[in-house]
Amino acid sequence: MHVSVKDKIMLERIPVNLITGYLGVGKTTAIVNLLKQKPEDEKWAVLVNDFGEVSIDHLTLASEGDKELQVVEVEGGCICCSAAQNMHFSLQMMLTRLRPNRILIEPTGMGHPASILDLLRSRAFSNDIYVDTTICILNPAQLSRERYQTDGTYLDQISLADVLVANKTDLRSEERRVGKECRSRW
Repeated sequence: MHVSVKDKIMLERIPVNLITGYLGVGKTTAIVNLLKQKPEDEKWAVLVNDFGEVSIDHLTLASEGDKELQVVEVEGGCICCSAAQNMHFSLQMMLTRLRPNRILIEPTGMGHPASILDLLRSRAFSNDIYVDTTICILNPAQLSRERYQTDGTYLDQISLADVLVANKTDLRSEERRVGKECRSRW
């Protein structure tokens, strides 16, 4: 059976999962749980963009201690805007030096997913990666707050996701989690 060069390139591309969600919804916890399900024979890499004074996310993920896991932090601001060049460089370095089997990307909670997806789907990376599933972690309690209902980044994180994961539902009262109350307030 003959495999064309194009087909070979497609088979060798690395899947990338973008994990978005607003501040404090549990993106890092979700990634840590995903990493626990990583096949032992695979090398995964995580690209983290946490631009607070102390990078809690980087430390949390690095503490997993898996030699087949590489965590790269993108510094210099938000990867969707001020640190976009740094993300491009970090991703290229990751592909060249690490050559992982899968890449997980966790932008800051304020990160706009459209520009990140544009970069991932750009010609610069078209032979090396493909966007697999985009996941948005959300706190359903935020859906009823006007602040979130009018925030473009928040709404785009939800609308551009392939999968929505409702987190922190245990913090809602039982009556808000089920029945009419739930439908009218969430």
